[in-house]
Amino acid sequence: MDWIKGIIEKHIGEDGKLNLEAALKEINKKAPENVVPKEQYNSLADAKKKLDDDVKTRDSQLAELQKAGSVEDLQKQLTEALEANEKAEKEYKEKIADMKLDSEIEKALSGALHPELMSGKIDKSKLKINDDDTISGLDEQIKGLKETYRDMFKPNKTGTTPSNPEGKNTVITKEQFAKMKYSERMELYNSNRELYDELSGGN
Repeated sequence: MDWIKGIIEKHIGEDGKLNLEAALKEINKKAPENVVPKEQYNSLADAKKKLDDDVKTRDSQLAELQKAGSVEDLQKQLTEALEANEKAEKEYKEKIADMKLDSEIEKALSGALHPELMSGKIDKSKLKINDDDTISGLDEQIKGLKETYRDMFKPNKTGTTPSNPEGKNTVITKEQFAKMKYSERMELYNSNRELYDELSGGN
């Protein structure tokens, strides 16, 4: 998520406020390059909007501090405002981290017959997002699931698959695209970028 963080920092003015409209516009433009699915992008945009709203609320509260009647009241209100800001920032970071973990888990379980069932057996508390945006502890849990639930994973295929040997229709409709899982969309993104952009509207 470093690229998103960089865009956000880029659009924070000298007054400390985030230009949400400009930031989201640039995020939307660069999202496909960073392989971010539309569903995740929308959730991220909602999270940022909530954070921006929280910041505006805190700004309003800080403005009220000037009307405080005493030093004690001023200190109390200031402490409460700072604590509220810290809480909002912590919740925001936790939500972004959880979205990252969900995305990586879904990708790692792309070979499962029922990925939604297998994902429930992943212990997120044992996962860690590293500074380089990689996930520690996920590979070990996936390996354990494959050993314990062998029948729940697709067997590895060997050799090459003929390219549409029977001339079947490989056209994907927007309705089919909308029902695709994240891993299936990424496969289409890597194999046919032009079709992916057409179906996703460039998002």
